[in-house]
This record gives sequence, structure tokens and C-alpha cells, in this order.
Amino acid sequence: MDFDSLGFVEEQFDKYGDPASFSQMNSEELRKMSLGYQLKGTMFIYLLSTRQEHELIEAGNKMK
Repeated sequence: MDFDSLGFVEEQFDKYGDPASFSQMNSEELRKMSLGYQLKGTMFIYLLSTRQEHELIEAGNKMK
């Protein structure tokens, strides 16, 4: 399954609204939000890496 990055961005806009709304937030609020997204991104990268590793192991086992 391929990741649809454009679809993901559009979905986020639908969920959380227009990014222009962030212009009303102060620096501290934006920093906290950014950190939260960085942590989520790190977790998604870890999960993706783990999934890919398991898929490679499974494919290797099927070839044996």
C-alpha cells in the first residue's frame, strides 16, 4: 500500500481547518504544536521502519 501524501495533507486540512488559522497563535503555542507533530512523525517513522523490516523478513522466509 502506497502512502498518499497529498491525500493525507488534504485530510488534515479537513480535520483541523485552514492553516491560516494558525496565524493567530503565539510562538509558544506554535512551538508546542510543532513539537507534538515532530514526536508523532518520529513515531510514524519508527512504525513504518518496523513494518518494512517485518515485511522483508516475511518475504525472505517465503523464499526459503
